[in-house]
Amino acid sequence: MENHIELLWILFVLHTDSNQIRTMADKAVEKPAGRPMRYPYTFSAKLAQFPIKHYIKNQWIWRYYFIAVVACVPVFYKISKLANSPENKKAWADSQAKEHAEHH
Repeated sequence: MENHIELLWILFVLHTDSNQIRTMADKAVEKPAGRPMRYPYTFSAKLAQFPIKHYIKNQWIWRYYFIAVVACVPVFYKISKLANSPENKKAWADSQAKEHAEHH
């Protein structure tokens, strides 16, 4: 079965040139199938009609989110390295042992 699919794919690629495949893909992207539902009540219909391009273009949070991630990752990495260092783990274990000894 798998060999038949590969053979069909090879024949399809050899038969169609890249411009034809590109125009077929463009047509599929340009025209959605059917018309949108008037009252989308299923989750997939709501997702299909959600105007994500509008929100990405017009809300500031989408632009600055990626800048903030790039700025914060090195800081969080440094904090994690310091918090998980062997010296800090030993100091934490000592303080916990001292606190436990005081209570019992």
